[in-house]
Amino acid sequence: EKMILGKIGKFYEKNCLIEQSYVKDGKTFRFIGWSTNPQIALQSEIIYAVYAEEGKTHKVQYYCNGSLFYEIEVPSGSKLTYITDIPTREATGEWTYEFDSWVGQEEGTFVLSDVKLNANFKEIQSHKTVSLFTTEQIIILSVVAGVTLIGISVVILIAKKRKK
Repeated sequence: EKMILGKIGKFYEKNCLIEQSYVKDGKTFRFIGWSTNPQIALQSEIIYAVYAEEGKTHKVQYYCNGSLFYEIEVPSGSKLTYITDIPTREATGEWTYEFDSWVGQEEGTFVLSDVKLNANFKEIQSHKTVSLFTTEQIIILSVVAGVTLIGISVVILIAKKRKK
């Protein structure tokens, strides 16, 4: 399999001018990669060459709770790399929020136009404890992360009858 991929790669290298920049409408474009990695294609599919305009840049904007969180300008054809700053969302009475992912364009894909990404959060139910008391047992119900956990502690009250 590796030999075949190597031979196909050499064929394209010798017979195709994919690595050569070209000019269209006064703009220069350069080859930046393939639409899909040919070595990991799982089925028959069309794979095409991707070109980016030289000298052009694009904005990558990260939004959190509807407001601009971070912005960066990258050269056209760069691979999208998510920032490491973690956005936060204010807790409400019932819910807390944990950052989950950026939504809008997949990390590692080529940036060929301006990109807007939105923060996605997981909802986590706030921790609440309810205690129910009876004379024979204490039952503690605890709600954490939306899952009800029931821990039952039985307290046996030993009462001695007084002899008269």
